[in-house]
Amino acid sequence: MKKRKYLITIAVIGFLIFIWHQEPPKGIGLTNQFIGTYACQTDPQCYITVYKDGNFYYYNQTIFHYKGVFKESAKDTYALSGKKITPQSITSKERSFRFLDGETELSFKKIYEIPLITETVKKLAE
Repeated sequence: MKKRKYLITIAVIGFLIFIWHQEPPKGIGLTNQFIGTYACQTDPQCYITVYKDGNFYYYNQTIFHYKGVFKESAKDTYALSGKKITPQSITSKERSFRFLDGETELSFKKIYEIPLITETVKKLAE
């Protein structure tokens, strides 16, 4: 009985050491914290959806559908650009950021950790 407890203890300690020395999966980093779906606090019909491939979609439920790209320039700071989007740098703090649409500054807050977008919006934004 004591041998069994000793072996179980050794196995648990070995497992914990193994887990401790594992590297985080590839792709987990600063950029992945930015990935997700954001709702506009200023205009409730506007959304931004950010994908891990560097693309994002800025869209209104009825009027426009824009596609852009983002690059991480520093911790919590991203450079955004696109054909119909003013090139800008945003800082994402506490799951929210401010985005400039022309001369209008919009405030966005993360509502989902995953990008939620319909294929229709993707096609219209191309």
